[in-house]
Amino acid sequence: MTRFIVWIALYAALHVLLRAMGLPRWLVPVVWVALWWALRNRAGRGQRGEASAAPARRRWALALADIQLRRNDLPCGSEVLAMELPSERRQALRHAVLNELGIDPKLDDGAARSRVHQALRAWPQGPRQEDIQFYFHMATDGKVRDAIAFQAARVAFLVRCAAALQLCDEQRAWMVLLLNAQRAQDTFQSWQDFGDAYARARAEWLTLHEGTTTSQRARMEVAQYLADARSNWCTLPWSAYRIFDPQPLAPETLSSSR
Repeated sequence: MTRFIVWIALYAALHVLLRAMGLPRWLVPVVWVALWWALRNRAGRGQRGEASAAPARRRWALALADIQLRRNDLPCGSEVLAMELPSERRQALRHAVLNELGIDPKLDDGAARSRVHQALRAWPQGPRQEDIQFYFHMATDGKVRDAIAFQAARVAFLVRCAAALQLCDEQRAWMVLLLNAQRAQDTFQSWQDFGDAYARARAEWLTLHEGTTTSQRARMEVAQYLADARSNWCTLPWSAYRIFDPQPLAPETLSSSR
């Protein structure tokens, strides 16, 4: 009822305004319909924007893993965790993911799923012992940001793959993926900043674990991906999709909660 009264008042005000400007009476309803249509379309675009925000945030969170996904010939550019893979490819990926998580790949699916679930539950509490050693190594050279970039990409890749292999439930996977994305957004200023830090840390990681001291592969992968105008890193602006963007409560909500 209140909305109806507001619309009537607006129509009356518009009528007075147009008549004062010397416009003919028949033009009032025409202008009114045009104004109503414009406001309606604007509201619709806002609703569509809100509806598309969540998928965009999910795609952004997964894009942190794009370099590793591309290196392993896996699909990227999606907002869903599922992957269509041949049976042999799934088995090979399962073995690699569990091995990276420090879980015995020989475990059956039930036991492996339980171990992955434990790992994801523990993730918000901090990095694993193996990862802490890498952080300490990087910290001695003032390269903590590089370590954060590497771990953000690695977590996005491993959790995405674990969920795609049905080694964890999607709700738990998205919790970790979105928290991981928020930390990356808070630490870096752009995809270039993130990618460069990741490439430097990747070289350090290879030096520590494989003794490789001259690998420039990650640096080249980052440069090529940033040069691809169709890539997620070029089409998903760094700051356009805030992962967690709490909105302030209305004053009446605040007063009622006290």
